Amino acid sequence: MAIALLQAIVIILIGHFVFNFTLVNGLWTILTMLILTTYGLLIFFGFGLFVSTLAKDENALPSIANLITLPQLILSGSFFPIDIFPAFLQPIARIMPLTFLNDAMRAVSFEGATLVQVFPQILGLTIWGVIIYLIVLRTFKWE
Repeated sequence: MAIALLQAIVIILIGHFVFNFTLVNGLWTILTMLILTTYGLLIFFGFGLFVSTLAKDENALPSIANLITLPQLILSGSFFPIDIFPAFLQPIARIMPLTFLNDAMRAVSFEGATLVQVFPQILGLTIWGVIIYLIVLRTFKWE
């Protein structure tokens, strides 16, 4: 968690000082983004635990992890706007957990939104968190 938060700080600062990324509300924007990052990490840790329950050995982990992460990276709006996808993919893309996190981060960083204003995205992430951790509770075994 600490390493991921340090990476987020470095990325935000590089974006600001090297690429002239505007931090709408200054330090408050950075803190809000770090809060969202922390919350997103907690949710995605659940996905990591889920992947570990599916893999029979460590050689299977990368393949299973890619089955979960690649669709999210492609469909979540990280690299391409969701609106350019075929109509049947757009509803799926809009309910992915990374989409909720991306939308919240964009609103905070570009529009100066507060955590209260991105509550729908936080709620979406929370629902995913509850679902994934319930699945993990049912499937995780210490071996």
